[in-house]
Amino acid sequence: MKLKCLLILFLGTLMLNAQQTIQPKITARVDTTDIQKKQVYQLYTNYLNSNIDSIYNNPYFKETNWKPELGTKDRSIFFLVDLPDDQTFLKSYPPKILQLDKIEEGRYQIKTLFDASGVPEQYQQFVPAAITKLYAVEQPDGSFLLENILEYDTQKWQHEQVGFINYVVSPFVTFDKTQAKEAVKFCKELAKEFGLGKVPEFNYYIANGSDEMQALLNFEYLMSYHTGLTDVFGRKLFTSYKSPFYKHELVHMLFPVKGLRPAIINEGFATWLGGPKQGIGYEESLLALSKQFQENRPLSLNEILNYEYKNKLDNNVLYVTGATICKLTYESYGTEGIWALLNSTPENYQQLLAKMNNQSFEEFSQYVLQYITDYAK
Repeated sequence: MKLKCLLILFLGTLMLNAQQTIQPKITARVDTTDIQKKQVYQLYTNYLNSNIDSIYNNPYFKETNWKPELGTKDRSIFFLVDLPDDQTFLKSYPPKILQLDKIEEGRYQIKTLFDASGVPEQYQQFVPAAITKLYAVEQPDGSFLLENILEYDTQKWQHEQVGFINYVVSPFVTFDKTQAKEAVKFCKELAKEFGLGKVPEFNYYIANGSDEMQALLNFEYLMSYHTGLTDVFGRKLFTSYKSPFYKHELVHMLFPVKGLRPAIINEGFATWLGGPKQGIGYEESLLALSKQFQENRPLSLNEILNYEYKNKLDNNVLYVTGATICKLTYESYGTEGIWALLNSTPENYQQLLAKMNNQSFEEFSQYVLQYITDYAK
């Protein structure tokens, strides 16, 4: 992560003049002498120059029933643009269209490589950033609009309705209806415990591994990988675990973030009720972290909050520490205390915890760290 941050700084300093027009390069496979392909190429070029990381009704992109709370129309942008703005990103990782192919009448696929050149040896592990795939679909007037992969590529997947969950299942995954019923039961119990009322319907996409899941988000390749994602406002849950009962993401679906919820609270709450990842519960993870702390404990909670103390391949330290904060809060204040945490912000949650526990935040932090350390004794 530190090397990646340095890479971002390195690329950013090279691209101070990033306001120039983005003109994607093409491979020899892309034939822009074809009239429609040239039309699609121009559409995509216009799109890349349209502030793609801004949340607005982008005129080059088709998305039915779009509204601002859904974020950018292009599902890949949230993961793709990790530099200060889209123009800096696109200048740092110049887009190159690998393929622009007609796959059926009125529908083209666009595969684009986002790569960086002249990168020092120590940063080579972070390039290329991604290969994306979008569709360009002909409209009744002969024009084209870009489209996400999700709906078209899952139209032949298995669809199973279980209660309020509409499962969309990869053809490479065997659907477990018994586990799906357990997922509905889990959601109903949480809704009753926390006074959520009736759970609205949502789609639950079960992919065959991380690559297939990320393909649903418009990625043919992404440097990082993801095992679960919840789009609360779009009512969509994605998992690569092949399971219809992913507790952690189900908790995120039931308890949407209003405004900016602190990451340690948001992920901690989902970990307390659903474990940090599929098949591993909070208690098991707490036991493992306790043993880790006994060998090498962080000096303060700030080391965890700032990712100075973390595991190399997962976020379990932050997640389980946050879960412990939620557990202790629930034991003292019940659901009322939990809702206070869930409605807190990055600016006020430390003051809230200090007030609730009648001590300074640093004193409370040391208590939490000691609680975790002692758990396995």
